[in-house]
Amino acid sequence: MAFGQLYYTSCVTGLAGAPGFQFAAVSDGLGPDVLDRVESLTAYQAPRAVTVAGAAGLPDAPVNLCFSPGTDTVIARVAYVGTDYSGRPGNYFAHALVTRDPTADLGGVLPIELWDAPCWVDTPGGGTRLPDLPGPPAPGPLNRAAVGEFLHDPVRAALLPALLTAADDAVHRGSRRVVLIAETSTEVAAWIAALGYLLPPDTTGLLSFATYEHDPQYGRTHVAGTLPGGGSRLDGVAGTLHLFDLTTGRATDVVVHPLARILAQLEVSDAAPAWQRAIRLSAGDERTFDDWLPVVAAALTTWPSGPERARDQPAEVAAWLAVHAARLGRADVEELGTATLVQLTVGPIVADRRTADALAGLARAAEAAGVPDLLAQIEIRTVDVVVASPAPVLPEMVLRTDDGRRHAAITLSGHLAAVPATTALLLLDWAVTAGIPIEDADVRQAGELTIGPGLLLGSTGPAAHRSFADRPALRAGVVRYLGAVGLEELDRMAAAFQGGLADVLGPELEQAGPAVRQALAVARVRAGTLDPAAGLGAVLDAAGREPPDERVLDLLFPDRRWTAAEALRVLDALGERRVTTPPVVRRLSETVAAEPAPAAWPEHTELCSRLARSAALPLLAEPARRRVEVFRAADDWVDQLRRAGKDRAGLLVALRQWFGELGPDDQRRVEAVLMGRIDKLKATDRGDLIRTLPGLRRAYCRMTVAELGDRNVELGRVTAAMRTLRHLDRPEPSRATGAAATELDTALRRAVGGRSRRWQARLIEHAEHESAPETAAFIRRWYKHAPPTMLDRLFRRRGTPDGMPIDASTERKAF
Repeated sequence: MAFGQLYYTSCVTGLAGAPGFQFAAVSDGLGPDVLDRVESLTAYQAPRAVTVAGAAGLPDAPVNLCFSPGTDTVIARVAYVGTDYSGRPGNYFAHALVTRDPTADLGGVLPIELWDAPCWVDTPGGGTRLPDLPGPPAPGPLNRAAVGEFLHDPVRAALLPALLTAADDAVHRGSRRVVLIAETSTEVAAWIAALGYLLPPDTTGLLSFATYEHDPQYGRTHVAGTLPGGGSRLDGVAGTLHLFDLTTGRATDVVVHPLARILAQLEVSDAAPAWQRAIRLSAGDERTFDDWLPVVAAALTTWPSGPERARDQPAEVAAWLAVHAARLGRADVEELGTATLVQLTVGPIVADRRTADALAGLARAAEAAGVPDLLAQIEIRTVDVVVASPAPVLPEMVLRTDDGRRHAAITLSGHLAAVPATTALLLLDWAVTAGIPIEDADVRQAGELTIGPGLLLGSTGPAAHRSFADRPALRAGVVRYLGAVGLEELDRMAAAFQGGLADVLGPELEQAGPAVRQALAVARVRAGTLDPAAGLGAVLDAAGREPPDERVLDLLFPDRRWTAAEALRVLDALGERRVTTPPVVRRLSETVAAEPAPAAWPEHTELCSRLARSAALPLLAEPARRRVEVFRAADDWVDQLRRAGKDRAGLLVALRQWFGELGPDDQRRVEAVLMGRIDKLKATDRGDLIRTLPGLRRAYCRMTVAELGDRNVELGRVTAAMRTLRHLDRPEPSRATGAAATELDTALRRAVGGRSRRWQARLIEHAEHESAPETAAFIRRWYKHAPPTMLDRLFRRRGTPDGMPIDASTERKAF
């Protein structure tokens, strides 16, 4: 146990063999690599104020006690000695100690405790060989008591957590160096001693330091001290250093580690026994603050001298115990687990993810260490914390003890109906995973009192539906609630069903009350799987065929009026007795009064015709009732025309007069009604109508061109139009009859006048089969007088004589 020694200074005689800075003397056995390292480590430049003051400045010169661990550990003291042998200022004397076994040679003395130790010299002796220095060396004035007193200053105590964090980072992460700016190197030594006493012992052994550097930007130690001003150039490199200006109390921003806060609360005199407790619990592979945090917190949480900060880390301790319980043994797990459980569950604790994981970890630790009483306590307290939290995060644990399961069953059963719906669903899910038995009656009550209302209010969300899968009692409770709220919550009920609730409640809905089934029908309509009018029929069935109220109609047909087609289906669904209710009458009035699209006139006409015979007619709003009455009058004219015999001139005059008294809108509606009936009339009635009403004639001709112009038109429709034209084709027609005949003839020629002779033959044959030989003859004459077509010219070239009757045999001969 001995240190090799080295003296380095500016002298006349030394190992270099010439005057100048050199090793004045060294111990035997130290190689050139050691000498190079010591020379680099102990380089020294005094502050300018000291060199200017000359001999008077020597007492103020900072001392550099430096430490560099490694294969050859170096501890050195460098002191400014003024001038050298030639009278030149700037000389310094370095005394270095070198060891390959610092633990044995130091004998428990920390390197920083050699500050002002009696082993140091600052002048060379005779000769160039030095003896080894026996160890351990006697320490200087720095000790735990002195440093503890030093740290009692509030400003220093406030800086300590950040300094501890920065030092640990510098050693283990190779991040920024720590630079302490202080008035004296003695103060720097005290700070470094504080680090040495409080940091983990292994970290202290690796922490290199220098109590004074003139320009720290070029230093290599983890921690270095410097004086304010003094030529230090730190402004340009501040971003690469952790600067602690101890003269002002300012420091670089450091995210303080929780362990640093714990260590900073320790009395320095208690640090050694505190670390002994931590090391006893450690696994041996801890290095950084992250590694040591749960170990130190666990070791100090039950120690009477332990700081309060150690009790702020129960989650970290619980997670650590879960991993190390088997190694630690039953006694340690019981002691530490009990204390950690108290810290986790005392006061207004919320079951967040951190707490839930910690409780689950504690349970695993107690189970692994074989501490059943502790495990039961953990399970009981876990249940209490979970039910007391408004939105708990559930721990991933299965209750293993009878006491835990019994307490959980009683507690959850009493809370399910009293907590928010989301919490109740979470607790039910947890009961499944944790193995907690809950009676069906309690589950049913929770569904009725808590979860059902939550579903309607939307506080649970679709994700909660999975809780219903294996719980018939829960589904029954929810359905019972839905049936009880009735129509008051119809809208919300339908929205919940549309959101997927109907799928998870399943067969229970079939036995539900009327309001539930009505809401189910509304949901299907909203989802697009059921026509609104059919949905109205389903609602009526569920309601016992009672007339629908305004709310139901608004849900089925939101924010829009019925189309005529929908109104017809609604009339079918409602029946005559329920069509007179005010909500239905109002919507029917809106539909009838609205101007239909051209394609919707047939449905609109049919709706008005049905309303004309309905008990709802006198209840319709004035515009709608007027329109229906016009439609009914038009129907009446059609009926009178059907019943009239050949003497109908007076009837047609009256029709023309009545029609002329109508306004333009009503005239258009009458024409739409008559167009809807015109295909069902006899040719004579049809002809009389279109020659009496010019607007109807034009509409009929447009329809003739559009429909009969289709190559696939039914021959019967063409025959009917030809009959109508034949009725109008008179030798001496009136002006109206002649106009009607001319327009219809033009329309027919546009539609079918250019058809092939084969098609014409089929048309004539069809007319003959209908027992209408006069019509067939008329069609022959009509085509005979038609302008020649391309096929006509083709027939002539093949020798078909003009004027040949057009019949099927001629067609066959032509082709």
